[in-house]
Amino acid sequence: MPAFLTVPPDLVRDAKGAPAGKICVKVDLGLVAMHILQKNARIGGLQPQWIWSTFEHVDDDPLAKAPCDPANPDQCQIDGQYDCPVALDGSKTDYSYFDPKCPKCSTNEPPKKSDQKPIFAWNPRQPFALSYLRTSASGRRIGSQVSRCWSIYSLTDSLNHQWQAELGKIGSVFQNYMLVGSQWGVKTVGPSPVQGFLPEYMANTLVETYLQHAEDPGDSSCMACHIQATLPPENLPLPQPVPSDFSFLSGLAPVPGAPLIRRAPMQ
Repeated sequence: MPAFLTVPPDLVRDAKGAPAGKICVKVDLGLVAMHILQKNARIGGLQPQWIWSTFEHVDDDPLAKAPCDPANPDQCQIDGQYDCPVALDGSKTDYSYFDPKCPKCSTNEPPKKSDQKPIFAWNPRQPFALSYLRTSASGRRIGSQVSRCWSIYSLTDSLNHQWQAELGKIGSVFQNYMLVGSQWGVKTVGPSPVQGFLPEYMANTLVETYLQHAEDPGDSSCMACHIQATLPPENLPLPQPVPSDFSFLSGLAPVPGAPLIRRAPMQ
């Protein structure tokens, strides 16, 4: 869809790191990933728990040659490394976030900041991430090189094929998307109480690209991250932060009568 992209001047730098003014340009945007969230109503024994589902476009990135099994996260061999090498068979060569012409380029490598670049700055014109492109051994400029470190649950994968076929019958663009997984909160009672989330691991390769490497699969989790969301303690006369029901947005909202917290200009 067409849209106007606006970026404030304190976030824009040219190739030499000098301020380059604001960005205000008409661009085409494409949906490559999304979360859909819903909270249960308290009905009978049903607890008011969140359900998180995450989706991606099928052309985002390839699966690693040795992906981890989300049903057996303890067997994952990523060991805290970002890279999840890909073995391409040549059947698919068009990915949005992976360049098949550089199969040996490391994947899921986060961009680096420096003292000269204290922020992740935008280039004033496309490519907007010019400062973070890498150069391959052949001299090719490489952008985001993303791979899927974890496979999708077999049942979820089967359901994806069924729904993609049905959506294709009506010509819906959503036939080009897939469900990566769903996660929900659990709190049971009994001899062995369980409190937490199921499944333990769930990450979107584009929204949480650099969390796929977590040594503890529980760290690669939508809900394990959002449970840390709180109301801003500086705006509340309480000794500790107050949980904001998994919403980080609540922590950014000023409380009536409290001073508005503004972002300080970059030095």
